Amino acid sequence: TTRDRHSLPLQPCGCGKRGCIETYISGPGLSQLHAHVAGSTISPERLVQRMRAGEVACKRAFNIWIDCVASCFAQFILHINPEIIVVGGGLSSIRELYTGIEPALSEYLFSGLPLPRVVPARFGDRSGARGAAMFAALHRDRSSGREQ
Repeated sequence: TTRDRHSLPLQPCGCGKRGCIETYISGPGLSQLHAHVAGSTISPERLVQRMRAGEVACKRAFNIWIDCVASCFAQFILHINPEIIVVGGGLSSIRELYTGIEPALSEYLFSGLPLPRVVPARFGDRSGARGAAMFAALHRDRSSGREQ
């Protein structure tokens, strides 16, 4: 597994379990990957700045993060074969995600399998939260019998 490949610790998750993918591919997960590599946590923003400046530990942590994201995306691709994967959340604005994901995905998928496009959410890093709020409002209105 990706966790074994990088000797990653089982991180506690908010759900009460340990080692869930969210604990590695989220912003706090990226910070924890730096702690694993360099012994200290730094903010994802600072890590990306330092990675872009060429700092070795930050580049290593970021590459492990890309590998974790690719492993997760590969599972989506193998199970549901999407044409596109839309990335939201705070880390979706990291441009190196989009340039690094294709080579990382190729490590997990059969050769010749067409890769989906991986793109940032059109309306920014809060698109998922807005979509969830819109869905909840629509569901609430329908359950109360109100028409839209």
